[in-house]
Amino acid sequence: MEAQSPTPLPSSSNSIMNILTESILNSPFNLALCMVCAYFIYRLWRGSHNRSEDRNEIKVPPPLEPHDMDLEELKKYDGRGPDGRVCIAINGKVFDVSTTNFYRPGGPYSSFAGRDATRGLAKFNVTAVSEEWDDHSDLNPGEWTSVKEWEMQFSERYTHVGRLVKDLDKEETEPSLAEGSNDDNSSTNPQKSKDD
Repeated sequence: MEAQSPTPLPSSSNSIMNILTESILNSPFNLALCMVCAYFIYRLWRGSHNRSEDRNEIKVPPPLEPHDMDLEELKKYDGRGPDGRVCIAINGKVFDVSTTNFYRPGGPYSSFAGRDATRGLAKFNVTAVSEEWDDHSDLNPGEWTSVKEWEMQFSERYTHVGRLVKDLDKEETEPSLAEGSNDDNSSTNPQKSKDD
């Protein structure tokens, strides 16, 4: 008598895989649905991967030597230069904000880059910046309070580079940050003397 070999029992994982494969391949709808799911899973994974790379792409330039600037020099620091540096002036103080993408080209506050952002921050309007010198004398007390709060936040987060001055030739005779002065009277706030 010949011994018969026992028929192998289907393993549970093997049969489940066969059932899933057959149900997916035998129905065009299921096949299309699986392809759509695979595409969205890929997009989710790829999208989160790209965002984390973008955050790490900020190339912070070396520190800027402390010095006063006029509007023409400030405009050079709009993030489009070779080093990508971004500086913003608030209430007569210039800050280097190159450590964040907020003010770089394409960022939500890029209109402030290389400019005096005092009026825009006072009025909560990113388009309220001027290409010309602005003494901000028409801002009301509530707007000045807002400006001072923004100035304090920028002082805590970013490097203070110097003062924004109307004319560098006239200002060279006065003490500046570059010479070690911490004179707060250099601000453009005309109400400063009234409040003190």
